[in-house]
Amino acid sequence: MPDGDTQLLIETGIESGMRWGELTEIRSRDLDFATCILTVSRAVVELTPDEHPDGGRFLVKDYPKNKEYRRFKLSQQIVAKIEAHVTARHLGDDDLLFTYQAPREHRAHVRQSRLRTLIACTVRCASGRPQPLAWRVPAS
Repeated sequence: MPDGDTQLLIETGIESGMRWGELTEIRSRDLDFATCILTVSRAVVELTPDEHPDGGRFLVKDYPKNKEYRRFKLSQQIVAKIEAHVTARHLGDDDLLFTYQAPREHRAHVRQSRLRTLIACTVRCASGRPQPLAWRVPAS
């Protein structure tokens, strides 16, 4: 894995079975650390500019794919890792758990990539191939 954040993202995805758009929209407030219950109440989707209300590329929906919130329990082991991640980064309730800033030299490439390609980047990074992991890249 390229770093601990990527490993935590992948471990959380594997354990939870969340869809990519749900996983990348999880915020600190969505996880009850005492009960280990995670609530999926938002998802980010990729759209073409003509489908997006503001002509953008990504849109956060206030409900997941089936239009109902999902709640499920995570293991204490993954919750402890997520809690350590939140504490170490001083994340607030509304902060995304998983963010990434692509290195400058890769930003133009990342902006042109489709979400499925970004998922493939995650797999490539996990296998040790030298291609940057990127998602939810902020505009420069």
